[in-house]
Amino acid sequence: ALVPFWRFFDTISKDLEHGIIRVVDRAERAAEADQNLQPEDIRVLKLLYLIRYVTYLEASLNNIAILMVQDMNADMEEVKASLERLMREGYVARQGTKYNFLTDEEQDITREIRNVKAEPAEVVALISQILFDDIYNFRKLTCGANNFPIDRYVDASIHGASQGGMKLSVVALAGELANATDGEIELRSNDQALVVLSDEADYYEVLLNAVRIDKYARTHAMAQLPASTQQIIKAKKEESASNKKEARVLLEDAVVHARC
Repeated sequence: ALVPFWRFFDTISKDLEHGIIRVVDRAERAAEADQNLQPEDIRVLKLLYLIRYVTYLEASLNNIAILMVQDMNADMEEVKASLERLMREGYVARQGTKYNFLTDEEQDITREIRNVKAEPAEVVALISQILFDDIYNFRKLTCGANNFPIDRYVDASIHGASQGGMKLSVVALAGELANATDGEIELRSNDQALVVLSDEADYYEVLLNAVRIDKYARTHAMAQLPASTQQIIKAKKEESASNKKEARVLLEDAVVHARC
């Protein structure tokens, strides 16, 4: 049998800051009480702390699974499930493909961000921006010598000023027609080009997190905050930027597999 890396946490625990031990102890109590965590989640949490400051090793799902190995039959899906539970409970955050152990202060700020009120229209505006300013930024349809203006919409909200042209309507995950049948889509496409994005990739939740982070950062005067808090908010803003890059890839895929 192999010795998983997380076991070294117990070896050095007596030398760790009290705040780190408090985070792990709180997670262990939750797992023992069967409060949305499992015992295997604690082992993943310990591992994430151990590699938190190892700059040459990315805390990706694959690397975490390798370091968690106790035998050759280690299940990556189990590790992924642990990471998802830890993220839901606020012990871990993800930035792109990297997972991060969160300290007490980082957890507090993460909870505050989750409680930021974000309107669906704000997420739709960000989807529109990515779709029409980045991925597909044409504003006219060219046919031979003729250029036909296009009015672009996401969930019935226009992107940019109306040109009185052809109507391109994109339906996102939260849109009215997101779950429409093919027959309904065809019926509603008489006077517009209707594109219902695929629901296989959840770009909406990724962008919702970005919206909340951006709003949180705008409402806090950085210069007046402690250095540790400034650093955490700076990292969160980087997480927001990473969310938007991830959403771009997911939206491209959602367009490729869209229904028209």
